[in-house]
Amino acid sequence: LMQQVGKENYFYCDTDSLFVNEEGLCRLQNKIDSVCLGSL
Repeated sequence: LMQQVGKENYFYCDTDSLFVNEEGLCRLQNKIDSVCLGSL
């Protein structure tokens, strides 16, 4: 996920969290799903 977002678009990363800016969020849209297991 960090590679997909790009190092300039996230502020913090730990075991279960990734804090991103607006561009990072846009780059993760294909990973976001409220129903599918394993999604964000």
